Amino acid sequence: MFGWPHADVEAECEALGKMGWMGVKIFPAMESVLSYEWPQSGELNPWYWYYQPVSYNLHGRGGTRDELRSLIKTCRSHGVRVYADAVINHMSGGGNDLLKHRNGSGSCSTWSAKDSQDHSYYSTHSWTYEYN
Repeated sequence: MFGWPHADVEAECEALGKMGWMGVKIFPAMESVLSYEWPQSGELNPWYWYYQPVSYNLHGRGGTRDELRSLIKTCRSHGVRVYADAVINHMSGGGNDLLKHRNGSGSCSTWSAKDSQDHSYYSTHSWTYEYN
C-alpha cells in the first residue's frame, strides 16, 4: 500500500488483520514538494517527490495529520502495525524554484514553480528561503 492515501489504507486495515498481515508500510507523511506546472518526464508530481520534504508538518500527499491518526488507530485496533517511511535528515534543497539561484556551473537559472501541500516556506540547507 506504498503510496496509497491514508483513508484508502485505513479502509483496508480490517481485511489486512483478518488475512493475518501484521503491518503495512506507507509513504512519508510529511509535507513535500508539489507542482501544478512542471511535469517530470511527462509525470506531474512523481512518487519520488514524496521524498522531497519541505517541512515537518504531517500534512502530505497521503492526507492530513488527523487522517494519519485515524489510520493508525484503526489499523492498531485490527492488530496491524503502521510503518511510516520518513525523511528526517534533510529538507528539499534550494527553496522555491521561482527564484534565480546558482546552479553547478555558476550561472543563474530559473526553474518552474514548485509548491507544497500547506504552502510552507521551504526549510532548506541553502539561503533562498530568505527570499520566499
